[in-house]
Amino acid sequence: MEITACNVEQYALATDQSGQVFYRQVIQNQKELFVGEAALALRKNIKDVQSGQKKGEQYKQEEKKADEAYQKAEEQQTEAEQKEANWPKRGRKEGEEKETEKEKVPEEKKAENPLDQIKKIKKMGILSLVMKDASKVSDKEIERKDLPSERTLQKGNSGDYGDHPGAASEAVFLKYLGDYFTCAAEKENTKGKGSRKHALSYELEYIIGGKKSDVENLKKTVQKILLIREGVNYMYIAKNAEMRSEAMALAAAIAGAAAVPALASALQRLLMLAWAYGESLLDVRSLLAGGKIPPVKTRADWRLSLDQLGKLTEVLEKCDAGQGKGQSYHDYLLGLVALTGKKQRNMRALDLIEENRRQEKGGENFQVDTLAEKVKVNAEFELSPVFLRVPAVWMQVKNQGTNY
Repeated sequence: MEITACNVEQYALATDQSGQVFYRQVIQNQKELFVGEAALALRKNIKDVQSGQKKGEQYKQEEKKADEAYQKAEEQQTEAEQKEANWPKRGRKEGEEKETEKEKVPEEKKAENPLDQIKKIKKMGILSLVMKDASKVSDKEIERKDLPSERTLQKGNSGDYGDHPGAASEAVFLKYLGDYFTCAAEKENTKGKGSRKHALSYELEYIIGGKKSDVENLKKTVQKILLIREGVNYMYIAKNAEMRSEAMALAAAIAGAAAVPALASALQRLLMLAWAYGESLLDVRSLLAGGKIPPVKTRADWRLSLDQLGKLTEVLEKCDAGQGKGQSYHDYLLGLVALTGKKQRNMRALDLIEENRRQEKGGENFQVDTLAEKVKVNAEFELSPVFLRVPAVWMQVKNQGTNY
């Protein structure tokens, strides 16, 4: 049999359609391994994280409004104090004014404002606040410019990239990422987690953050989780009458009896926001230590009292135990991965697969955009008939074969 012509008509590569071919392969490979209650639990977890993210955005808006209200109330307070200071000069006679100046009014003792300490804490590095020893954070980096998500890729021409993914397919893909890619809460021994060698130690954080270093990706991921917890915790305080009353009592003690009503009200909101922030730092610290946090807390789950707010750094140092019930750090990561754009998520996973393969001997030049899922080939070949060969030679004529 002799090949007379061969040409490739169509082919699909792993990176086509921003990793859609890779996505399809994962679903086909993993779907039978992930069914039932585990799939339902993952979907619920994703919904909880999505809900938390919306509350986090509301928290940011509320924080901005509270700051503006406080500044306005301070201006009103200043105006009121100026009017009070000028009143004796306008409304009293000269003798009465001198007599008033002799009177000694005892200075009002105001409560200490924990918001001053919170401002200082917010200027500190986030990792030093949520980790027992931030010096142990991985210092691995990768070169972004040559990665599949950044460079110009080879492209297939198949045109068939599968249906749009449904909820079940998404859950399967997220389960795959969670099973085969590492994160900051993993133990040092990552045996069994995907590749034999890892270019980055915090791979799920890379899929979320897309930065070149483990440090940058961890910071970005932690800030996202912190914002989710801030939103959820603030909403709980806002609905809890007892906690609102505590915040108002402290606000009134800070502002003083002579303050305009708006000042105490603005301080109350800022204290509630700061209280949620402090509790959220404790939450993230527990998560990174291997603990779990309920999606929405009860009063029994709450750990930071309002009078501890000014001593938050000391409280954080004592919060290193991984315990509790609810969602783990890994659960939050999968929820954040689900919220990451599908194209970015797929291509960043392929970035890691390529970089990890290049760490191994023989894979130094490995490229994911040379992986073919399927190929359609048109080939022509000729098959010579067996029993006509001898007569053809005897008659000195060309052997007449059959073309396919």
